[in-house]
Amino acid sequence: MDRFSHILIFTGDLPAMQRFYETLGLTARVQSPYYAEFDTGGATLGVRATPDPGQRGVRLQFATDDLEARVGELADRDVACEPIADNPWGRTTSCADPEGNRLGLWEPAQRFEAGSGLALSAVINCRDMAGMKVFYRDRLGFATPMDSAWWVQLSAGVAGLGLHPHSEGTHHACPITIGLAVPDLRGWHEEAVARGVAFTAPPNDGGFGTFADAMDPDGNPVMLRDVPEMPESGETLEERLAESYEDDAAPRRAAIRKPIRKRAKATSRVATRPQYRTAKPAKKRRRVTKSVARVVSPRGTGPAGTRMKPKRKRDPKRARTKPATGRRQKAERRTFKSQKQAIAGASRRKPVKRASRARTAKRVVARGRNAKR
Repeated sequence: MDRFSHILIFTGDLPAMQRFYETLGLTARVQSPYYAEFDTGGATLGVRATPDPGQRGVRLQFATDDLEARVGELADRDVACEPIADNPWGRTTSCADPEGNRLGLWEPAQRFEAGSGLALSAVINCRDMAGMKVFYRDRLGFATPMDSAWWVQLSAGVAGLGLHPHSEGTHHACPITIGLAVPDLRGWHEEAVARGVAFTAPPNDGGFGTFADAMDPDGNPVMLRDVPEMPESGETLEERLAESYEDDAAPRRAAIRKPIRKRAKATSRVATRPQYRTAKPAKKRRRVTKSVARVVSPRGTGPAGTRMKPKRKRDPKRARTKPATGRRQKAERRTFKSQKQAIAGASRRKPVKRASRARTAKRVVARGRNAKR
């Protein structure tokens, strides 16, 4: 996998650029009339002189173990690279991203390690955030452990590399922003101003950390960010705060809050065995037997036509239903007979109608005889 190894600045005034970065506090470990390299951590900052104005600018360079295989892999993903060139420091080639930023690929001739100075990082300011993310993630193959609308982190080795939307009037206005991590940025800022460094923005905390902005002689933005200093013991703040709580074998009983009731135990129900309230036994429901069940009490069955309501079925004085007799029985017979005749008269069956007519005729004859008498 490629590793972000260099930020190369192609300039027409190498001495001025070298003085500026030395004033920031960087130490030049390689110096020549055509190239200067500074001691930075994570990746290396290099400044190269060029007489061609069209080649000036900032270029990101990535180290790879097998350059030919990498170029073939990028060709399969529709990424065109220039022919491979052999140099004393290794084999090199270059390509471009969708917004025209030049990216260098090189296979080092010998083992290369970054320095131990200020940590170096780079931010690619994108006009098309979605298209650039597809290029660096899907075509170049960099993982994105952090992916948001305002920041996409690229896993390209120790040095920090990310994508940010283009923003006019800030250090994200140029195609690439150079980043340097400075311990105690506010104190360092006062010392840098005394050395003659001109800052475009003083240290300011915008909610994402403390940052200060500067600009090199070629107009390349340099973003300086604050990093907390490591204590002499090497123990971080989180490690110092993470003290041992207690022995797991003997859990400590500590109160969570004040007891609600008097004489209540103010102990933790998490560290100790919970003591829950026991449910009260349910009341037994009274079983209804046949002897106490409610009995039927029709109207008129009691004495003098009242309703009798005995308490028990076994009560010898309970109401008993009797069959109808006398005038009631005769009324029932008359009602049944009239209903039967009405049904027969309304029926469509001929035998039934004939029988009904015959009964009607007999009644008429009987009435005539009675009238003559």
